[in-house]
Amino acid sequence: MTILKSNAVTATVAKAAALGRMFLALSIMLTFGGLAASAAVITISAGPLDAIYSQAGFGTNSISIFILASATVKSPTGTDLRNLDSNAKIDTLFGLGPDNAASRIVDAFFVDTIDSCGTAGDFVGCASQPGHDLVVQSAFAQTDAKEFDLGHELGHNLGLKHVDNAIPNLMNPNLNGSSLLDAAQIATILASPLVQNDIDIGNFIDIRPILVTTVPELGTWAMMLIGFALTGIVLRRRAVAAVTSLRNADAKG
Repeated sequence: MTILKSNAVTATVAKAAALGRMFLALSIMLTFGGLAASAAVITISAGPLDAIYSQAGFGTNSISIFILASATVKSPTGTDLRNLDSNAKIDTLFGLGPDNAASRIVDAFFVDTIDSCGTAGDFVGCASQPGHDLVVQSAFAQTDAKEFDLGHELGHNLGLKHVDNAIPNLMNPNLNGSSLLDAAQIATILASPLVQNDIDIGNFIDIRPILVTTVPELGTWAMMLIGFALTGIVLRRRAVAAVTSLRNADAKG
């Protein structure tokens, strides 16, 4: 009788320990998953951009778009670059890109919100003009109009300015669903240093998609550690209580 109850004690302790490990693992997964994840996701494909930059006006000078391996950049501590609400944040973000201008690679950042691009507002994209950095709102980049957004911001990188709101054109600031480019715009594009040339594939542009994440605040880390400690204390007390109960029953038997 005593041996059976001792085995029950051991089994109870083992189950409590296993349960504790399970809850701790789940807590770590949820905590670090929430801290490391960003609402933003990368959504980009070469095909629609190829169509824009190979339209009839380019003739034999069409441009192929190549999407390079993606990268991730983390916001500096105390700054959330997933939500761009100032020009200073945009400048900081563009400074974190893995590629410099000499590389002739376009760094395309994906973020949650863009509330500043020269002026305050609600934007779906922003880019240096000319330059090699652009940023787009991740949610908009998942819509059917994504190629117009990415193509428009890439146009700025290539040196293109906005056109009048009434003109059906890729560079219309309102993204009116047109991907048209006129002869002057095409000439400007072909003169950009971002347009590279290979004897086998002709003209091409390299784009590197970049996901923007954030670093947790010190307060977040503190709360996480406190949560782990409290979880451990509760589980330990439950295990001790279960063992004590069984031992008491064993003593009575």
